Amino acid sequence: GAKKVYSIELSTQASEDGKKNAKTNSLNNIEFINSKVEDFLTKYLEEKKKADLLIIDPPRAGINPKALPNILKFKTNQIIYVSCNPATLSRDLGFIIQNSDYKIETVVPVDMFPHTHHIETIVSLIRK
Repeated sequence: GAKKVYSIELSTQASEDGKKNAKTNSLNNIEFINSKVEDFLTKYLEEKKKADLLIIDPPRAGINPKALPNILKFKTNQIIYVSCNPATLSRDLGFIIQNSDYKIETVVPVDMFPHTHHIETIVSLIRK
């Protein structure tokens, strides 16, 4: 398993729910941080920390354009992008592909909301 997991969430309630779930499941390696992702990424990079994997699950608006360049600076082996909006997913993937050495490994659509037009998409990106 992972030595350390950072959960970055702007919503205090979501972080509190995460803490409860971590405690229920005896997960002691997760640090819950309430912050804008772009602010956390800037600080994390300044501290010269490394990450093996990024899992990104942005709101419908997609990844904040200020955060995208810093996401690429991590140069992790893999990025997992979970999206609820095909349009912003396409936009963000376009930026990632054009500005890095990542390539799309797999795309998995997930019908979490049957009988609606909404769909979640999980994309795995790996470095070439």
